[in-house]
Amino acid sequence: MYGIIALLAVRAVVHVMGKGSGQNGPTPPSEYKPSVVRFTGFAIRSGFLLLAWGLRRELSLQWLIAYVVCGAPGLVTELLLIPAGIPHLAYYFTRMMYPLAIFGEPRGRAVFNELRARLRRGRLLDAERLAELGRDLVRFNNAGNDRAICAATLTARAQLDALSGDKEHARELFAVVQGMDFRHATRTARVYSQAWLLSDAAARGAFHELLRLSFHGPYTFRRWFMRAAARRILGHSTAAQNWKLVCSWLLSPARRHSFALLKRALAAKPWPVPSAVEANLASAKRLSFELMRLPKGVATRTELAKLAETWQTVFDSGELRQNLLARREALSASFDADAVMARVERQIVVLLGELVSESSPQPESDTDQPLLLLAAMDRLQEDWFSELEGLCEALPCGNAHTTNDLDRHWRTWCRVRHLTRLLSDASPERANWIFDAVGAELLNHAAWLYNHELAQTLAHDIFYFLLGITPKSDVNRETIVKNFRLSA
Repeated sequence: MYGIIALLAVRAVVHVMGKGSGQNGPTPPSEYKPSVVRFTGFAIRSGFLLLAWGLRRELSLQWLIAYVVCGAPGLVTELLLIPAGIPHLAYYFTRMMYPLAIFGEPRGRAVFNELRARLRRGRLLDAERLAELGRDLVRFNNAGNDRAICAATLTARAQLDALSGDKEHARELFAVVQGMDFRHATRTARVYSQAWLLSDAAARGAFHELLRLSFHGPYTFRRWFMRAAARRILGHSTAAQNWKLVCSWLLSPARRHSFALLKRALAAKPWPVPSAVEANLASAKRLSFELMRLPKGVATRTELAKLAETWQTVFDSGELRQNLLARREALSASFDADAVMARVERQIVVLLGELVSESSPQPESDTDQPLLLLAAMDRLQEDWFSELEGLCEALPCGNAHTTNDLDRHWRTWCRVRHLTRLLSDASPERANWIFDAVGAELLNHAAWLYNHELAQTLAHDIFYFLLGITPKSDVNRETIVKNFRLSA
Protein backbone atom coordinates (compact mmCIF):
# COMPACT_ATOMS: atom_id res chain seq x y z
CA MET A 1 0.00 0.00 0.00
CA TYR A 2 2.79 2.41 0.90
CA GLY A 3 4.53 1.67 -2.41
CA ILE A 4 1.43 2.68 -4.32
CA ILE A 5 1.08 5.88 -2.34
CA ALA A 6 4.73 6.67 -3.07
CA LEU A 7 4.17 6.17 -6.80
CA LEU A 8 1.19 8.49 -6.71
CA ALA A 9 3.23 11.06 -4.84
CA VAL A 10 5.96 10.88 -7.49
CA ARG A 11 3.40 11.52 -10.23
CA ALA A 12 2.01 14.50 -8.32
CA VAL A 13 5.49 15.95 -7.78
CA VAL A 14 6.30 15.60 -11.49
CA HIS A 15 3.12 17.45 -12.36
CA VAL A 16 3.79 20.26 -9.88
CA MET A 17 7.35 20.62 -11.21
CA GLY A 18 5.97 20.94 -14.71
CA LYS A 19 3.54 23.74 -13.93
CA GLY A 20 6.23 26.38 -13.91
CA SER A 21 7.95 25.35 -17.11
CA GLY A 22 5.46 26.83 -19.60
CA GLN A 23 4.64 24.93 -22.74
CA ASN A 24 6.37 21.65 -22.23
CA GLY A 25 6.94 21.19 -18.54
CA PRO A 26 10.18 19.71 -17.21
CA THR A 27 12.53 18.47 -19.87
CA PRO A 28 13.83 14.92 -19.64
CA PRO A 29 17.60 14.51 -19.76
CA SER A 30 18.88 14.81 -23.31
CA GLU A 31 20.40 11.32 -23.19
CA TYR A 32 16.97 9.73 -22.78
CA LYS A 33 15.88 7.89 -25.92
CA PRO A 34 12.19 8.19 -26.82
CA SER A 35 11.88 4.41 -26.89
CA VAL A 36 13.17 4.23 -23.30
CA VAL A 37 10.75 6.94 -22.22
CA ARG A 38 7.83 5.15 -23.84
CA PHE A 39 8.82 1.83 -22.28
CA THR A 40 9.04 3.47 -18.86
CA GLY A 41 5.60 4.95 -19.25
CA PHE A 42 3.99 1.69 -20.27
CA ALA A 43 5.82 -0.14 -17.48
CA ILE A 44 4.43 2.23 -14.86
CA ARG A 45 0.92 1.90 -16.26
CA SER A 46 1.20 -1.87 -16.35
CA GLY A 47 2.45 -1.83 -12.77
CA PHE A 48 -0.69 -0.05 -11.59
CA LEU A 49 -2.94 -2.49 -13.45
CA LEU A 50 -1.06 -5.55 -12.16
CA LEU A 51 -1.23 -4.28 -8.61
CA ALA A 52 -4.94 -3.58 -9.00
CA TRP A 53 -5.46 -7.14 -10.19
CA GLY A 54 -3.25 -8.71 -7.53
CA LEU A 55 -4.78 -6.73 -4.67
CA ARG A 56 -8.36 -6.72 -5.92
CA ARG A 57 -9.60 -8.78 -2.95
CA GLU A 58 -7.84 -6.65 -0.35
CA LEU A 59 -8.50 -3.13 -1.61
CA SER A 60 -11.59 -1.05 -1.18
CA LEU A 61 -13.54 -0.05 -4.27
CA GLN A 62 -12.21 3.51 -4.16
CA TRP A 63 -8.57 2.40 -4.16
CA LEU A 64 -9.22 -0.16 -6.85
CA ILE A 65 -10.74 2.50 -9.09
CA ALA A 66 -7.79 4.81 -8.37
CA TYR A 67 -5.29 2.14 -9.48
CA VAL A 68 -7.23 1.40 -12.65
CA VAL A 69 -7.43 5.12 -13.47
CA CYS A 70 -3.66 5.47 -13.01
CA GLY A 71 -3.04 2.37 -15.11
CA ALA A 72 -5.45 3.22 -17.93
CA PRO A 73 -6.00 6.99 -17.96
CA GLY A 74 -6.80 6.92 -21.67
CA LEU A 75 -9.99 4.96 -21.02
CA VAL A 76 -11.14 7.56 -18.49
CA THR A 77 -10.43 10.37 -20.95
CA GLU A 78 -12.05 8.72 -23.96
CA LEU A 79 -15.07 7.15 -22.27
CA LEU A 80 -15.89 9.68 -19.56
CA LEU A 81 -14.22 13.10 -19.62
CA ILE A 82 -14.42 13.92 -23.33
CA PRO A 83 -18.03 12.70 -23.80
CA ALA A 84 -19.02 14.70 -20.70
CA GLY A 85 -17.76 17.86 -22.39
CA ILE A 86 -16.92 19.67 -19.15
CA PRO A 87 -14.39 22.49 -19.77
CA HIS A 88 -11.02 22.29 -17.97
CA LEU A 89 -11.61 18.78 -16.60
CA ALA A 90 -10.02 16.91 -19.52
CA TYR A 91 -7.13 19.38 -19.61
CA TYR A 92 -6.06 19.08 -15.97
CA PHE A 93 -6.63 15.34 -15.84
CA THR A 94 -4.34 14.91 -18.85
CA ARG A 95 -1.66 17.18 -17.37
CA MET A 96 -1.70 15.13 -14.18
CA MET A 97 -1.75 11.67 -15.75
CA TYR A 98 0.68 12.32 -18.63
CA PRO A 99 3.73 14.06 -17.11
CA LEU A 100 6.49 14.88 -19.59
CA ALA A 101 9.21 13.01 -17.73
CA ILE A 102 7.37 9.75 -18.43
CA PHE A 103 5.01 10.15 -21.36
CA GLY A 104 6.06 13.36 -23.12
CA GLU A 105 3.85 15.90 -24.94
CA PRO A 106 2.01 17.07 -21.79
CA ARG A 107 0.42 20.39 -22.71
CA GLY A 108 -0.27 19.58 -26.36
CA ARG A 109 -2.04 16.38 -25.41
CA ALA A 110 -4.00 18.23 -22.73
CA VAL A 111 -5.11 20.96 -25.17
CA PHE A 112 -6.08 18.28 -27.70
CA ASN A 113 -8.29 16.49 -25.19
CA GLU A 114 -9.69 19.77 -23.85
CA LEU A 115 -10.73 20.93 -27.32
CA ARG A 116 -12.36 17.60 -28.06
CA ALA A 117 -14.33 17.88 -24.82
CA ARG A 118 -15.43 21.45 -25.55
CA LEU A 119 -16.47 20.59 -29.08
CA ARG A 120 -18.81 17.90 -27.75
CA ARG A 121 -21.02 20.57 -26.19
CA GLY A 122 -19.75 23.68 -27.96
CA ARG A 123 -18.78 25.31 -24.67
CA LEU A 124 -16.28 28.13 -24.18
CA LEU A 125 -15.10 28.34 -27.78
CA ASP A 126 -14.81 32.11 -27.90
CA ALA A 127 -11.72 33.68 -29.43
CA GLU A 128 -10.21 34.69 -26.08
CA ARG A 129 -10.38 31.17 -24.65
CA LEU A 130 -8.99 29.62 -27.83
CA ALA A 131 -6.13 32.11 -27.92
CA GLU A 132 -5.25 31.17 -24.35
CA LEU A 133 -5.17 27.47 -25.21
CA GLY A 134 -3.09 28.04 -28.32
CA ARG A 135 -0.49 30.34 -26.76
CA ASP A 136 3.05 28.99 -27.31
CA LEU A 137 1.65 25.61 -28.28
CA VAL A 138 4.19 24.63 -30.95
CA ARG A 139 7.60 25.71 -29.71
CA PHE A 140 10.87 24.26 -28.50
CA ASN A 141 11.20 23.07 -24.93
CA ASN A 142 13.68 24.24 -22.30
CA ALA A 143 16.39 21.97 -23.69
CA GLY A 144 15.99 23.57 -27.11
CA ASN A 145 14.55 20.52 -28.88
CA ASP A 146 11.05 19.54 -30.01
CA ARG A 147 10.72 16.11 -28.40
CA ALA A 148 7.50 17.21 -26.68
CA ILE A 149 5.84 18.22 -29.98
CA CYS A 150 4.14 15.22 -31.52
CA ALA A 151 0.85 14.36 -33.19
CA ALA A 152 -1.50 15.42 -30.39
CA THR A 153 0.07 18.90 -30.22
CA LEU A 154 -0.11 19.35 -33.98
CA THR A 155 -3.70 18.14 -34.02
CA ALA A 156 -4.57 20.65 -31.31
CA ARG A 157 -2.95 23.41 -33.38
CA ALA A 158 -4.99 22.31 -36.40
CA GLN A 159 -8.17 22.32 -34.30
CA LEU A 160 -7.47 25.89 -33.22
CA ASP A 161 -6.82 26.91 -36.84
CA ALA A 162 -10.12 25.41 -37.92
CA LEU A 163 -12.05 27.07 -35.09
CA SER A 164 -10.53 30.44 -35.99
CA GLY A 165 -11.63 30.02 -39.62
CA ASP A 166 -8.22 29.16 -41.11
CA LYS A 167 -9.39 25.91 -42.64
CA GLU A 168 -6.70 25.76 -45.33
CA HIS A 169 -3.85 25.59 -42.82
CA ALA A 170 -5.91 23.23 -40.66
CA ARG A 171 -6.31 20.80 -43.58
CA GLU A 172 -2.58 20.79 -44.23
CA LEU A 173 -1.78 20.09 -40.57
CA PHE A 174 -4.41 17.38 -40.22
CA ALA A 175 -3.13 15.74 -43.41
CA VAL A 176 0.42 15.59 -42.06
CA VAL A 177 -0.71 14.18 -38.70
CA GLN A 178 -2.79 11.37 -40.22
CA GLY A 179 0.27 10.14 -42.11
CA MET A 180 2.86 10.45 -39.32
CA ASP A 181 4.97 7.55 -38.11
CA PHE A 182 3.42 5.73 -35.15
CA ARG A 183 6.53 6.47 -33.05
CA HIS A 184 5.46 10.10 -32.76
CA ALA A 185 1.72 9.82 -33.37
CA THR A 186 -0.89 8.14 -31.22
CA ARG A 187 -3.62 6.37 -33.12
CA THR A 188 -6.17 8.66 -31.45
CA ALA A 189 -4.61 11.76 -33.02
CA ARG A 190 -4.22 10.12 -36.42
CA VAL A 191 -7.80 8.84 -36.47
CA TYR A 192 -9.16 12.21 -35.31
CA SER A 193 -7.23 14.01 -38.06
CA GLN A 194 -8.51 11.58 -40.67
CA ALA A 195 -12.08 11.94 -39.44
CA TRP A 196 -11.87 15.75 -39.59
CA LEU A 197 -10.52 15.72 -43.14
CA LEU A 198 -13.16 13.28 -44.38
CA SER A 199 -16.00 15.14 -42.67
CA ASP A 200 -14.74 18.49 -43.97
CA ALA A 201 -14.58 17.22 -47.56
CA ALA A 202 -18.08 15.74 -47.28
CA ALA A 203 -19.48 18.98 -45.81
CA ARG A 204 -18.00 20.98 -48.70
CA GLY A 205 -19.39 18.54 -51.26
CA ALA A 206 -15.83 17.83 -52.46
CA PHE A 207 -16.39 14.13 -52.95
CA HIS A 208 -13.43 13.80 -55.29
CA GLU A 209 -11.23 15.00 -52.41
CA LEU A 210 -13.02 12.69 -50.01
CA LEU A 211 -12.28 9.75 -52.30
CA ARG A 212 -8.59 10.63 -52.44
CA LEU A 213 -8.37 11.21 -48.69
CA SER A 214 -9.91 7.81 -48.02
CA PHE A 215 -6.73 6.16 -49.30
CA HIS A 216 -4.53 7.92 -46.74
CA GLY A 217 -4.12 7.66 -42.99
CA PRO A 218 -4.93 4.81 -40.60
CA TYR A 219 -7.21 1.96 -41.59
CA THR A 220 -10.64 2.66 -40.14
CA PHE A 221 -14.24 1.70 -40.82
CA ARG A 222 -15.02 5.41 -41.23
CA ARG A 223 -12.80 5.81 -44.28
CA TRP A 224 -14.12 2.53 -45.71
CA PHE A 225 -17.71 3.80 -45.51
CA MET A 226 -16.93 7.28 -46.80
CA ARG A 227 -14.99 5.89 -49.74
CA ALA A 228 -17.95 3.70 -50.67
CA ALA A 229 -20.35 6.65 -50.28
CA ALA A 230 -18.16 8.93 -52.41
CA ARG A 231 -18.00 6.35 -55.18
CA ARG A 232 -21.78 6.04 -55.19
CA ILE A 233 -22.28 9.80 -55.30
CA LEU A 234 -19.71 10.24 -58.07
CA GLY A 235 -21.30 7.43 -60.08
CA HIS A 236 -18.25 5.19 -60.31
CA SER A 237 -18.67 1.81 -61.93
CA THR A 238 -17.01 0.21 -58.88
CA ALA A 239 -19.60 1.66 -56.46
CA ALA A 240 -20.84 -0.71 -53.76
CA GLN A 241 -24.35 -2.12 -53.71
CA ASN A 242 -26.91 -0.81 -51.22
CA TRP A 243 -26.48 -3.59 -48.68
CA LYS A 244 -22.69 -3.23 -48.67
CA LEU A 245 -22.99 0.51 -48.24
CA VAL A 246 -25.38 0.13 -45.31
CA CYS A 247 -23.14 -2.49 -43.67
CA SER A 248 -20.11 -0.22 -43.93
CA TRP A 249 -22.15 2.60 -42.37
CA LEU A 250 -23.24 0.36 -39.48
CA LEU A 251 -19.63 -0.56 -38.78
CA SER A 252 -18.34 3.02 -38.92
CA PRO A 253 -18.37 5.35 -35.88
CA ALA A 254 -20.43 8.55 -35.59
CA ARG A 255 -23.35 6.99 -37.48
CA ARG A 256 -25.74 9.77 -36.44
CA HIS A 257 -23.55 12.42 -38.04
CA SER A 258 -22.92 10.39 -41.20
CA PHE A 259 -26.54 9.38 -41.75
CA ALA A 260 -27.15 12.28 -44.14
CA LEU A 261 -24.20 11.12 -46.25
CA LEU A 262 -25.60 7.60 -46.30
CA LYS A 263 -29.01 8.84 -47.48
CA ARG A 264 -27.42 10.93 -50.21
CA ALA A 265 -25.33 7.99 -51.38
CA LEU A 266 -28.32 5.62 -51.42
CA ALA A 267 -30.41 8.15 -53.36
CA ALA A 268 -27.65 8.92 -55.86
CA LYS A 269 -28.58 8.24 -59.46
CA PRO A 270 -26.23 7.62 -62.37
CA TRP A 271 -24.99 10.80 -63.99
CA PRO A 272 -25.96 11.36 -67.63
CA VAL A 273 -23.62 9.79 -70.14
CA PRO A 274 -21.89 12.39 -72.35
CA SER A 275 -23.16 12.68 -75.88
CA ALA A 276 -21.62 10.70 -78.69
CA VAL A 277 -18.41 12.33 -79.84
CA GLU A 278 -17.89 13.43 -83.42
CA ALA A 279 -14.78 15.01 -84.85
CA ASN A 280 -16.15 18.51 -85.31
CA LEU A 281 -16.29 21.83 -83.50
CA ALA A 282 -19.94 21.57 -82.47
CA SER A 283 -19.37 18.18 -80.85
CA ALA A 284 -16.27 19.43 -79.03
CA LYS A 285 -18.12 22.45 -77.63
CA ARG A 286 -21.10 20.35 -76.57
CA LEU A 287 -18.94 17.78 -74.78
CA SER A 288 -17.00 20.58 -73.03
CA PHE A 289 -20.20 22.12 -71.66
CA GLU A 290 -21.54 18.73 -70.55
CA LEU A 291 -18.39 17.87 -68.60
CA MET A 292 -18.19 21.34 -67.06
CA ARG A 293 -21.75 21.03 -65.76
CA LEU A 294 -20.97 17.79 -63.93
CA PRO A 295 -19.99 17.99 -60.22
CA LYS A 296 -16.30 17.84 -59.44
CA GLY A 297 -14.87 14.37 -59.77
CA VAL A 298 -17.66 12.87 -61.86
CA ALA A 299 -15.89 13.19 -65.20
CA THR A 300 -13.51 10.27 -65.80
CA ARG A 301 -10.08 10.38 -67.39
CA THR A 302 -11.48 8.41 -70.32
CA GLU A 303 -14.07 11.14 -70.97
CA LEU A 304 -11.42 13.81 -70.64
CA ALA A 305 -9.26 11.93 -73.13
CA LYS A 306 -12.16 11.88 -75.60
CA LEU A 307 -12.66 15.61 -75.12
CA ALA A 308 -8.96 16.32 -75.67
CA GLU A 309 -8.87 14.09 -78.73
CA THR A 310 -11.91 15.82 -80.23
CA TRP A 311 -10.43 19.28 -79.73
CA GLN A 312 -7.10 18.11 -81.13
CA THR A 313 -8.88 16.92 -84.27
CA VAL A 314 -10.66 20.28 -84.56
CA PHE A 315 -7.36 22.17 -84.31
CA ASP A 316 -5.50 19.85 -86.69
CA SER A 317 -8.27 19.79 -89.32
CA GLY A 318 -8.35 23.61 -89.60
CA GLU A 319 -12.09 23.70 -88.92
CA LEU A 320 -11.72 26.22 -86.12
CA ARG A 321 -9.50 28.47 -88.26
CA GLN A 322 -11.96 28.37 -91.14
CA ASN A 323 -14.77 29.19 -88.74
CA LEU A 324 -12.85 32.17 -87.39
CA LEU A 325 -12.02 33.42 -90.89
CA ALA A 326 -15.68 33.20 -91.87
CA ARG A 327 -16.68 35.06 -88.72
CA ARG A 328 -14.09 37.78 -89.37
CA GLU A 329 -15.36 38.27 -92.89
CA ALA A 330 -19.01 38.35 -91.80
CA LEU A 331 -18.29 40.94 -89.11
CA SER A 332 -15.82 42.92 -91.22
CA ALA A 333 -13.41 42.59 -88.32
CA SER A 334 -9.61 42.68 -88.28
CA PHE A 335 -8.67 40.21 -85.56
CA ASP A 336 -5.88 37.70 -86.13
CA ALA A 337 -7.47 34.27 -86.61
CA ASP A 338 -4.25 32.43 -85.66
CA ALA A 339 -3.89 34.44 -82.44
CA VAL A 340 -7.51 33.73 -81.47
CA MET A 341 -7.02 30.07 -82.27
CA ALA A 342 -3.93 29.95 -80.07
CA ARG A 343 -5.86 31.61 -77.23
CA VAL A 344 -8.69 29.07 -77.56
CA GLU A 345 -6.16 26.25 -77.40
CA ARG A 346 -4.65 27.67 -74.22
CA GLN A 347 -8.12 27.96 -72.68
CA ILE A 348 -8.89 24.34 -73.54
CA VAL A 349 -5.62 23.27 -71.91
CA VAL A 350 -6.57 25.22 -68.77
CA LEU A 351 -10.04 23.64 -68.76
CA LEU A 352 -8.60 20.15 -69.16
CA GLY A 353 -6.14 20.85 -66.35
CA GLU A 354 -8.93 21.83 -63.97
CA LEU A 355 -10.92 18.73 -64.85
CA VAL A 356 -7.85 16.50 -64.49
CA SER A 357 -7.12 17.89 -61.01
CA GLU A 358 -10.65 16.90 -59.94
CA SER A 359 -10.80 13.45 -61.57
CA SER A 360 -9.53 10.10 -60.37
CA PRO A 361 -6.50 8.60 -62.13
CA GLN A 362 -6.94 5.38 -64.07
CA PRO A 363 -4.56 2.49 -64.65
CA GLU A 364 -3.61 3.37 -68.20
CA SER A 365 -0.32 5.18 -68.73
CA ASP A 366 -0.31 8.86 -69.56
CA THR A 367 1.83 8.13 -72.63
CA ASP A 368 -1.29 6.81 -74.36
CA GLN A 369 -3.22 10.02 -73.78
CA PRO A 370 -3.91 12.71 -76.43
CA LEU A 371 -1.37 15.50 -76.70
CA LEU A 372 -3.78 18.15 -75.43
CA LEU A 373 -4.47 16.14 -72.27
CA LEU A 374 -0.77 15.57 -71.71
CA ALA A 375 -0.20 19.31 -72.15
CA ALA A 376 -2.91 20.02 -69.57
CA MET A 377 -1.35 17.59 -67.08
CA ASP A 378 2.10 19.06 -67.70
CA ARG A 379 0.84 22.60 -67.15
CA LEU A 380 -1.03 21.64 -63.99
CA GLN A 381 1.97 19.88 -62.53
CA GLU A 382 4.29 22.65 -63.60
CA ASP A 383 2.30 25.03 -61.39
CA TRP A 384 2.53 22.65 -58.44
CA PHE A 385 6.17 21.80 -59.06
CA SER A 386 7.15 25.44 -59.38
CA GLU A 387 5.73 26.22 -55.94
CA LEU A 388 7.16 23.02 -54.48
CA GLU A 389 10.64 23.67 -55.84
CA GLY A 390 10.50 27.29 -54.71
CA LEU A 391 9.63 26.22 -51.16
CA CYS A 392 12.32 23.55 -51.04
CA GLU A 393 15.02 25.81 -52.46
CA ALA A 394 14.32 28.31 -49.67
CA LEU A 395 14.59 25.68 -46.91
CA PRO A 396 17.54 26.30 -44.57
CA CYS A 397 20.31 23.72 -44.67
CA GLY A 398 24.05 23.34 -44.19
CA ASN A 399 25.39 26.16 -42.04
CA ALA A 400 22.23 28.27 -42.07
CA HIS A 401 21.50 30.19 -38.88
CA THR A 402 19.01 28.69 -36.47
CA THR A 403 15.64 30.42 -36.27
CA ASN A 404 13.98 28.97 -33.16
CA ASP A 405 10.65 29.18 -35.01
CA LEU A 406 9.25 25.68 -34.78
CA ASP A 407 5.74 26.65 -35.82
CA ARG A 408 6.96 28.12 -39.11
CA HIS A 409 9.06 25.01 -39.83
CA TRP A 410 6.00 22.80 -39.38
CA ARG A 411 3.82 25.11 -41.50
CA THR A 412 6.34 25.01 -44.35
CA TRP A 413 6.64 21.25 -44.14
CA CYS A 414 2.84 20.89 -44.18
CA ARG A 415 2.69 22.96 -47.36
CA VAL A 416 5.39 20.83 -48.98
CA ARG A 417 3.49 17.65 -48.08
CA HIS A 418 0.27 19.14 -49.42
CA LEU A 419 1.87 19.84 -52.80
CA THR A 420 3.46 16.40 -53.01
CA ARG A 421 0.11 14.83 -52.21
CA LEU A 422 -1.58 16.82 -54.96
CA LEU A 423 1.03 15.63 -57.44
CA SER A 424 0.92 11.98 -56.44
CA ASP A 425 -2.89 11.86 -56.24
CA ALA A 426 -3.43 13.53 -59.62
CA SER A 427 -0.78 11.48 -61.44
CA PRO A 428 0.52 8.48 -59.50
CA GLU A 429 2.61 7.45 -62.50
CA ARG A 430 4.60 10.68 -62.15
CA ALA A 431 5.06 10.49 -58.38
CA ASN A 432 8.67 9.34 -58.79
CA TRP A 433 9.49 12.78 -60.16
CA ILE A 434 9.05 14.23 -56.66
CA PHE A 435 12.25 12.75 -55.25
CA ASP A 436 14.23 13.68 -58.35
CA ALA A 437 12.98 17.28 -58.08
CA VAL A 438 13.24 18.02 -54.34
CA GLY A 439 14.59 14.91 -52.60
CA ALA A 440 18.12 16.28 -52.08
CA GLU A 441 16.86 19.61 -50.71
CA LEU A 442 14.52 17.87 -48.26
CA LEU A 443 17.27 15.51 -47.11
CA ASN A 444 19.66 18.38 -46.43
CA HIS A 445 16.93 20.38 -44.69
CA ALA A 446 16.01 17.45 -42.43
CA ALA A 447 19.66 16.97 -41.50
CA TRP A 448 19.91 20.69 -40.65
CA LEU A 449 16.74 20.49 -38.55
CA TYR A 450 18.08 17.54 -36.59
CA ASN A 451 21.65 18.73 -36.07
CA HIS A 452 21.31 22.53 -35.80
CA GLU A 453 17.70 23.45 -35.06
CA LEU A 454 17.18 20.36 -32.85
CA ALA A 455 13.73 19.87 -34.41
CA GLN A 456 14.13 16.13 -34.10
CA THR A 457 10.49 15.09 -34.38
CA LEU A 458 10.03 17.19 -37.52
CA ALA A 459 13.26 15.84 -39.01
CA HIS A 460 12.03 12.31 -38.37
CA ASP A 461 8.80 13.01 -40.20
CA ILE A 462 10.72 14.30 -43.24
CA PHE A 463 13.00 11.24 -43.21
CA TYR A 464 9.90 9.05 -42.91
CA PHE A 465 8.39 10.70 -45.98
CA LEU A 466 11.64 10.43 -47.97
CA LEU A 467 11.94 6.77 -47.06
CA GLY A 468 8.63 6.12 -48.81
CA ILE A 469 9.52 7.88 -52.08
CA THR A 470 13.25 7.15 -52.45
CA PRO A 471 14.07 4.45 -55.05
CA LYS A 472 15.92 1.48 -53.59
CA SER A 473 18.70 2.00 -56.11
CA ASP A 474 19.32 5.61 -55.10
CA VAL A 475 22.68 6.35 -53.47
CA ASN A 476 20.99 8.44 -50.76
CA ARG A 477 18.67 5.69 -49.53
CA GLU A 478 21.15 4.24 -47.04
CA THR A 479 21.72 7.68 -45.55
CA ILE A 480 17.97 8.27 -45.28
CA VAL A 481 17.48 4.91 -43.54
CA LYS A 482 20.21 5.69 -41.00
CA ASN A 483 18.86 9.15 -40.29
CA PHE A 484 15.33 7.78 -39.98
CA ARG A 485 16.43 5.30 -37.31
CA LEU A 486 18.59 7.85 -35.53
CA SER A 487 15.81 10.42 -35.27
CA ALA A 488 13.13 7.96 -34.10
